[in-house]
Amino acid sequence: MSVPDTNRDRIDADDALGYAFSSEYLVLFGLIVVGWLAAQGGTALLALQFGSPSSEGVFVVSGLAFAIGGAGAVFLGVVATAYKVLVETRGPTADRD
Repeated sequence: MSVPDTNRDRIDADDALGYAFSSEYLVLFGLIVVGWLAAQGGTALLALQFGSPSSEGVFVVSGLAFAIGGAGAVFLGVVATAYKVLVETRGPTADRD
């Protein structure tokens, strides 16, 4: 899929939607959504209160793992998406050797 021309004043909606929903961006958006869901699930596990102290430690450890892993996935997805947009919208540059 070609990158929309940034020198034009207006970008057609079809071009913008086609660019945003290309397969590379869908993977990055999917990473953000799955990371957000994992973080929400992890914080929900941390909020649960159980009567048995023996099983509570498993839920705390797994809740922390899901919350931290999910937050990391969201962060990486946002950074990767921003980097991809910046690289693709930058004009051709000469090699600096």
